[in-house]
Amino acid sequence: MITQRRIRFFMTSVIVLLLAGGWIFDYVQAKNDNLYESIILFNNIIKNVKEHYVEEMDSRELVMSAIDGLRKRLDPHTAYFDEEANKSLQVHTKGEFGGLGIQIGIRDKDLTVISPIEGTPAYKVGLQAGDKIIEIDGVPTKGISLDDAVNKLRGKKGTAVNIAIQRVGVTEILNYSIVRDIIKIKSVPFAGIIDGKIGYLKLTAFSQNTEEELAKKLQELNGKGMESLILDLRGNPGGLLAQAVTVSGQFLKSGQLVVYTRGRNETQNHEYNSSEEPLLDLNKRLVVLINEGSASASEIVAGAIQDWDRGVILGKTTFGKGSVQTIIPITRDKDALKLTTAYYYTPSGRCINKLGNGDEEEDEEAVEDKDKNAQKSDTNQVFYTKGKRKVYGGGGITPDLEVEGLKIKKLDLVLLQQSMYFKFGIKYVAECRKNKIRIPIDFDVDENLLNEFKEFLRTEKFKYNTNTEQKINELKALYFMDETAVTKNDSLMAQATADQKKEITEMRQNFEKSGLKQMIDQLETVAEREKENDFYDGQEVIKLRLRMEILGDSYGEEANYQVAIKTDKQILAALDLLKNKERYNTVLSVK
Repeated sequence: MITQRRIRFFMTSVIVLLLAGGWIFDYVQAKNDNLYESIILFNNIIKNVKEHYVEEMDSRELVMSAIDGLRKRLDPHTAYFDEEANKSLQVHTKGEFGGLGIQIGIRDKDLTVISPIEGTPAYKVGLQAGDKIIEIDGVPTKGISLDDAVNKLRGKKGTAVNIAIQRVGVTEILNYSIVRDIIKIKSVPFAGIIDGKIGYLKLTAFSQNTEEELAKKLQELNGKGMESLILDLRGNPGGLLAQAVTVSGQFLKSGQLVVYTRGRNETQNHEYNSSEEPLLDLNKRLVVLINEGSASASEIVAGAIQDWDRGVILGKTTFGKGSVQTIIPITRDKDALKLTTAYYYTPSGRCINKLGNGDEEEDEEAVEDKDKNAQKSDTNQVFYTKGKRKVYGGGGITPDLEVEGLKIKKLDLVLLQQSMYFKFGIKYVAECRKNKIRIPIDFDVDENLLNEFKEFLRTEKFKYNTNTEQKINELKALYFMDETAVTKNDSLMAQATADQKKEITEMRQNFEKSGLKQMIDQLETVAEREKENDFYDGQEVIKLRLRMEILGDSYGEEANYQVAIKTDKQILAALDLLKNKERYNTVLSVK
C-alpha cells in the first residue's frame, strides 16, 4: 500500500528532479532504474490527484507542497526560492535590509537565535545566542522553515513584531515586542589602541565590504604603533566564505591553507589558501575572542589561526556551523534551489560542524548542516596543530583558554528585555540637550542617577517578578483558580451576578480564615525586599549598562565600546595574556 507519507516523499523527490532540468530523466534512467520507476509513480499520482480528487487542486500548489516536503526530509538549509524570494536572497550580504537585526537558524528542530547584530533592535532588547523563538506574532514556530521565519520577522521600518523566547536556564517564557528598523551591516564597528600598544578590533560580520573595512582599520592601528592585537569575533554569526578566507589571510603567511570543503560530489571538494601578505606582522602577538555566538565564517578564521599556531583563541566554544550550500538556478535565473553540498574542515582536518546542529543564517553563502556520519567519527577525535598541540573534533572551535563572559542576572535580563536601559538613555540624553547640559566623555553613573533610573522604572510600570512573587502567584492560582478574586477586584464584583458575588465573598472569607492570606502578605513583603536586594546586588552591571547607553547616545557607538572594553572579563584576560610574552608563548607550545 502506498501511504500518504510515501506519496509525499515521492512527490517531493521527483518534483525537485524535474525542476533541475529535463536531462535528469535520461541520467536517472541510465543510472538508477528504481528512481526512474519512482518518477513514473509520482507522475501517475499527480495525474490522478488532478483528475479525481474531491476538490480541484492547483498544479503549482501541489508542486510547492512536494518541495516543502523535500525540505523537511533533508535539512533546514535546503530551500526553494521563487522569483521574489530569489531576488532578496543576497540582501544581507549586500549590506542593508529591514528587520530586527537577528541571525537565526534551526537547531535541534527549533528556530534558534544564532546571534543578534550589535546596535540593532534585537541587540538592544537583549536577545541572546541560543534563544529559541517559539512564537512569532502569536503563531507557534514548530516546523517553520528558515525562509518563512525570515519573511515573518522582516518588515517595514517602524512596524513591530512580537516574539516569544525560550531561554536556557530561564523557566518562564520571555515575550518581546520589537520595532523593526533598517539594518545596516557594518563589519568593523570599532577598532582602536586600548592599552599601551595593544590594539583591539571588533568584527561583527563577513559581508561584501569586510575586506576593505578590515584592511583600513588594521592599517590605521599599525600607523598608531600597534604591537599586538585582540581580534573580537564574539557574537559574529559569519557570512561570505570568500571574506573569511581574505580575513584569515591578514594574519597568516601567504599560501597557507585556511579551510577546505568535502562533499559527496567531487566538484564540491575545494581548498582555500591565503593569497596576500598579512597586514598584521607575523611577529606580533594575536588573541582571538570567541563565544557561543561565533559561527560559520568566524569559526573558519578562528580555526585557521589556531591550527597554524598563529594566535591564542580565548573565550567559549563556538556554535559549530560548518556546511556549504550551493545556489542552483532552476528556471532561467528566476527560481533557485539552495542545497547543502559540502562541509567545512580546518587545516588540521577538524569538521567545524557540530553534531545536532542544522542551523545557519538564512542569507549566507557559508552554511552548515548535520553531518551524522562524518561527525560521529569526528567527535573527540584528536587532531594536531602545526606545532603539534592537540585540538579536538566534534564541531565548533574550542578555545585554548576558556574564560567566562558576563553572566546576565534575571533583573538585568528583564531590563534589557523591556528596553529600559535604551528608553532611559534616550530620555536622559534628550533632557540634557534640551537644558544645554554637556555630558562629559568620562561620565559615570552616581547614586542620584541610579535613583532617577529607579523612579523611571516605576513611572514606566516596569514589570519584574522575583522568584518569591512567582511562588505567590502559584499559591493564589492553586487556592482560588483566579487571582482576581484574591486581589478583591471591585470591578469584578460590580459585574458579577448574585450567585457569583456570593461565591467570591465565600472565597474571600475562606481565604481570610485559612491563614493563607497572612502568609501571602508576608511573602509579598519578602518579595519587595528581594526586588530591592536584586537591584542593589546588580547595581554595578546596571551602572555599566546605563553608562554605555548614555555615552553611546551622546558620542556614538565607539564611546559605547570604550566603556565596555574596560570592564569586559574576556578582553581583560586577553590584555593580561598579551602583556605576558612568556605565558603567551607557553599557551602556544606543545602541552
